[in-house]
Amino acid sequence: MAPAEPTAWKKTGNRPFTILGNLDWSDYRISSDILLEQPGAVDLMGRLTGMSGADTPDSYVLRVSDSGSWWVLKTSTKQEDAVLASGQVSPLGVGAWHGLSLEFLGGSLTARLDGVALQTVSDSSYSKGMAGPGVVGYALAQFDNFKVDPLPPAR
Repeated sequence: MAPAEPTAWKKTGNRPFTILGNLDWSDYRISSDILLEQPGAVDLMGRLTGMSGADTPDSYVLRVSDSGSWWVLKTSTKQEDAVLASGQVSPLGVGAWHGLSLEFLGGSLTARLDGVALQTVSDSSYSKGMAGPGVVGYALAQFDNFKVDPLPPAR
């Protein structure tokens, strides 16, 4: 839990996250149950390849907010976040559990909320990398049943 921005050695962003795994992971599904304890947004990140001293990693991100807005983003150390897909579903609200997943298979990314596909997009900028959860703006949120499942390689 990171309920407030810490004192930093340098100015950082307002997007705390953690990463795990292996830089050689390529085709996998990252999933977690999430519960927003207050208005805000959470992230599931995948194919994270590095940060190069920047606060934003090279990665793909599924971001969902309590209002029901969602985005599939491509983040980069060198440029602004690129929105690959976005949309609106019924508000998630606060205090309710929801299932999120982001699947990587070759150059295809599929985002799901509560088991329903939100969008499948094609982008081959990042072919492998680590995974992790995060929040936007130090919002209080819980992650449970976090897992990374390998997928058979794309054909």
